[in-house]
Amino acid sequence: MNRKLLFLLVIFCGFFQFTFAQKYAVVTVKNGKKFYNHTVVEGNSLFGLQQMYNCPAEDILNANPGIERGLNDGQLILIPAIEKTILHTVQKQETLYAISKMYAVPVDSIIAKNPGAETGLKVGQRLKVENAIPRIQVDLLSVSVEENQRDIPAPSDEVKAKYEVSFKDSIITHTVLPSETMYSISKRFMVPLEDLRSANNLNSNKIQPGQVIKIPLKKEKVAQVAIRPVPPKDKVSKDSLLSFPKKDSYNIALFLPFNLDSTATFNKAVSNAALEYYMGANLAVDSLRKLGLQANFYVYDYQAKSETVSQQLAKPEFKNMDLIFAPLQNPEAETVALWAKNNKVRCVLSVNLPSKILEGNRFVYSMNTDNELLIKNLAKHIYQTHENQQIVLVKGSKPEEDWMYQLFLSNFRELPLKSSRPKIIEADWNNYKTFENLSPQTMVVFLSTDKDKVTKLLDRYKTLPNISVFGLKEWADWKEVNGIIANKYQFSYASPTFFDLKSETMSSFHKLYRRNYSADLTKMACLGYDVVLNVCSGFFLDIPMNKGLISTYKLNQFGKGNGIQNEAGYILKFQDFESKAE
Repeated sequence: MNRKLLFLLVIFCGFFQFTFAQKYAVVTVKNGKKFYNHTVVEGNSLFGLQQMYNCPAEDILNANPGIERGLNDGQLILIPAIEKTILHTVQKQETLYAISKMYAVPVDSIIAKNPGAETGLKVGQRLKVENAIPRIQVDLLSVSVEENQRDIPAPSDEVKAKYEVSFKDSIITHTVLPSETMYSISKRFMVPLEDLRSANNLNSNKIQPGQVIKIPLKKEKVAQVAIRPVPPKDKVSKDSLLSFPKKDSYNIALFLPFNLDSTATFNKAVSNAALEYYMGANLAVDSLRKLGLQANFYVYDYQAKSETVSQQLAKPEFKNMDLIFAPLQNPEAETVALWAKNNKVRCVLSVNLPSKILEGNRFVYSMNTDNELLIKNLAKHIYQTHENQQIVLVKGSKPEEDWMYQLFLSNFRELPLKSSRPKIIEADWNNYKTFENLSPQTMVVFLSTDKDKVTKLLDRYKTLPNISVFGLKEWADWKEVNGIIANKYQFSYASPTFFDLKSETMSSFHKLYRRNYSADLTKMACLGYDVVLNVCSGFFLDIPMNKGLISTYKLNQFGKGNGIQNEAGYILKFQDFESKAE
């Protein structure tokens, strides 16, 4: 990748704007047949999908066994696609490849029906595309339940006749509708399930759409029972900090320390990290576009010599900003967070920054799990996974690190009591060895950054199978630990991220990254991808934040009026000079 060119683009453009196109249904092939992929959203119904895709309900039911019991939000539905011959008018910058993807046909088939197209296309040129799959616009993610229901047509007379309720004495016959169950029918007609099964000689509650069943009613209540419309789901009351007003398009700012126009303060490592974060974020923007998000992204070099962060925040576009990804360093991050608080704009911290930024600022979200929460996670992990075993908590010699010892101890003791609770022994550097053989299996916890003492402790226990060591994530970065063959150490630690290039997901993303940038994947690039993708999809598309490439998310508010913090992380084991998930 030409990094110099990328830098120039950032400088001269001022900001990068990505306005996403309308979303169209993705076409896939299964068993030789083509289908639209439709993800169910709130308000969808079988009749609505039938109308939207111009596909008979019976065909949708046949392609998706089980949906007769109802549709669930987020469920993937296959809609049979019908091939047609289409006349396509070439638009600006369109290519044969893009048109072939648009209609799910091979490039060769377009060329075969349009001789000369292989030499180039002209704007306005008409192309004949055979066996094309018509594009279906499914821009539903920002449509309310009420709007969805208003657009769903009423069943046709033919369908109504098919599902007509008929009467005969004290028994009525009812044709099972799509998404109905025995339970819903029993509630609708106020007839016990046992009576329904008995009247229809059924051994179970299993029924199928179109099946005719008998409904036994008391004579005095024989009357046509209206099929009541299913009311919309109650809107879930969400914390206003976690939801955004729905808009056609959002404005998002991203602050990064490129340091492009200054040589006096230029830090190559920081600048490279910013570029790598941006490269990952750029791929996240691509994924968000495919999910249907429409947004303008503005990128700012907050270490630029030409303007300060305050001057950047005063730009006109910030009057309509919806979300800010804060600077990666202090004091710039504090400046942006304070502006966000005063202007009631959500602000995201991507890396570990001082916790005081979150104090009293409900508009800040920290996506990095800080050291305090990591120690809590470690205490909980040891408590839950090492029953009836001995834990030796060794106090370090540095007074400034005593808080980690006390935090682990207090959190361990506050965990719920259980019969197989591990035993914890408080020790110090002078006496911890005396507790080594009091139990068949001992966990030694040493939360210190004193390299001399840490390496001595690891040396002592590297060949003892009954001793497991737990420490800090910083140890894995020391050359004394990961750079000397003789020091084949083993220990476990809590970490906010897990960079595993061997995983299938990471391997696939690495290939994509190389194709786009001709560079190897880095941890910073993964962080940019994870944070931007999860935050934007979570806030704007109501897609739950999930495990990313190197991160995992569980947001919580610690203290009324404070910001929101990620408390999720990993427990990793350093073994054979690399970290692995436990």
